[in-house]
Amino acid sequence: MIIYFDNAATTYPKPEIVSRAMLKANLIYGGNPGRSGHKLSMKTAEQIYLTREAVAEFFGAQPENVVFTNNCTSALNTVIHGLYEKGKTIVTSNLEHNSVSRPVYNVSKNRGVNWIQLDVYDKTDDEIVDNFYRNVGSDCCLVVCTHASNVTGQVLPIERIYNVCKAKGVPFAVDVAQTAGVFPVKINLHADIICAAGHKGLYGPMGTGILILNGEVLPRALIQGGTGSSSISFEPLNVPPDYYEAGTVNVPGIIGLRYGIKFVKSRGLANILKHELQLCKLVYDNLAEANIEIYTKQYAKCAPIFLFNFKNMSCMDGTKLLSDRGFAVRGGIHCAPMAHRALGTLPEGAIRFAPSIFNTRRQALDFCKAVRNISDNGK
Repeated sequence: MIIYFDNAATTYPKPEIVSRAMLKANLIYGGNPGRSGHKLSMKTAEQIYLTREAVAEFFGAQPENVVFTNNCTSALNTVIHGLYEKGKTIVTSNLEHNSVSRPVYNVSKNRGVNWIQLDVYDKTDDEIVDNFYRNVGSDCCLVVCTHASNVTGQVLPIERIYNVCKAKGVPFAVDVAQTAGVFPVKINLHADIICAAGHKGLYGPMGTGILILNGEVLPRALIQGGTGSSSISFEPLNVPPDYYEAGTVNVPGIIGLRYGIKFVKSRGLANILKHELQLCKLVYDNLAEANIEIYTKQYAKCAPIFLFNFKNMSCMDGTKLLSDRGFAVRGGIHCAPMAHRALGTLPEGAIRFAPSIFNTRRQALDFCKAVRNISDNGK
């Protein structure tokens, strides 16, 4: 039996209502939504719209400004490739996932865009906001940053960063892959654009992501193709959501996502965060004196992540030994090399423990016992 603590990568298990909804979608909603006028297509389109409404309500947006993507990476690529301007500057933090860093690097290398990475690691909120204020100016075409680091758990003051961007007249997009379903995030309160993963804290299936727009900042579409509207023209109608959803959408995944959001709302964001942070604190307290290197900072506000390394072996060896004992954790760079550079954990990275609402106190204590056994015996 595997005890799963890799929920910062994707939550598992999924709620039963999500699995049932996806099975029902495959059995009943088989028409291609928005492509035909027959009843099956229209029933399927109605299901997609119901999820659009659920996402809109959850993030404080309008349904027509909710765009379904393959994942959070697709949403972020749409924003970055859709808003860059040659000769202008994009500002990020130094805690970004490669879903931000790689597309920004791409446009900086190949499209004449300047890239400024701001050092936010282990800084106070005031220091972070001041850093953004000093570096965001009229030469900027976009500010994009994570809400919470998938490596350190550090939460950035995105509402205050957004206020800086508004005052400077610069679009602000936030990556909420680690916080959607755990912290409340609203459009036009925290950002102009929200990019979310459906398969993490929203407990939806893998292969689902969300791009949430405010209706005013509209990136260029990343792909073009059939949308079911304005089909007579080669020029797509520049109106969300169709403009961004070329091709057939992931119907079972999108319907499953709606039930993931329903599950999160039934449990309550505050309760989910409290439970997961309690498990992280339990692990921290039980391993504080163990023969391991702990990198997690005890911020007043942090995402539920505990990061560590064994002192006597590589993180990948440690991850394998934990896997052999039945614990699924993630070792390595976590697709966020700049964060590990700030931590000083390059080139190998570290081991990440990330619980979900389904994990228990007993499981966390068993994990601590396994870590202590490995650290004491070296195997």
